[in-house]
Amino acid sequence: MDKHPPAISEQVPETPVSDSIIENQSEANLPSVQIPESDQQNDIIKENNVPSSSEPIASPPIVTDPPASPSSKKTPIFSGNSQAGKKVALTFDDGPVPNYTAEYLRVLDEYQVPATFFMIGVQVDKYPHLAQKVVDMGQTIGSHSYRHGRLNLKSPEILQEDFRKSMASFNSISEIKFFRPPYGDYNNMVTETAQNFGLTSIGWNIDPRDWEVEDSNLIANHVLSHVKDGAIILLHEGKPSTLAALPKIFEGLAEMGYKIVPVAELLL
Repeated sequence: MDKHPPAISEQVPETPVSDSIIENQSEANLPSVQIPESDQQNDIIKENNVPSSSEPIASPPIVTDPPASPSSKKTPIFSGNSQAGKKVALTFDDGPVPNYTAEYLRVLDEYQVPATFFMIGVQVDKYPHLAQKVVDMGQTIGSHSYRHGRLNLKSPEILQEDFRKSMASFNSISEIKFFRPPYGDYNNMVTETAQNFGLTSIGWNIDPRDWEVEDSNLIANHVLSHVKDGAIILLHEGKPSTLAALPKIFEGLAEMGYKIVPVAELLL
């Protein structure tokens, strides 16, 4: 692989998670830092689409607050490496989600594909066995904050507390190296705080908005039609359509000559 420094691009925001995960209702009236390409799951999983499992069904976190308003100039975060050749990284946000995390892992294992799961601290606290299963299956976990709040709008004290609680949740499972800001919203204080906790901030540059698409073909086609060298693909846990799209994405990328690699490999 070319050893030139990786290309870093300005993060396109996401739009994710939470019912109990939104920290406080006042955030719902704030504008957003960037209009996300997405990280939002605003459908409840329909029971008849859920994979069979003995575990109780849990809906993925839901987000209802709008994007936040522009703030101070930000240092771009790592959102791909155009010099990486025909390699791409696969990422999932907002887990772990009972039933679904295990099903995603099953498909990844079947196709021998690596992925990074950006998990929410409160979800890890609720379902530590699922986070542990991700690690045990040889996949990578990273932080998506503790409560999926808009960290760029927090005071330094609250921001530090979110990172401290997140690290406590994740370090009980595995050492983590990566952080993805909720909603794709960040400022220099957020990225510098992440760096102080030893975390590299990761964005994305391919987003099929799977949180609002119920057709697995549309999700797969978006990824395959937008793929580029060194891309980072954003997907979400807890979505039947995303789960169904995975084999189509993996097979399509392979036919196009792309190899799916861990995010860390794109950073080299």
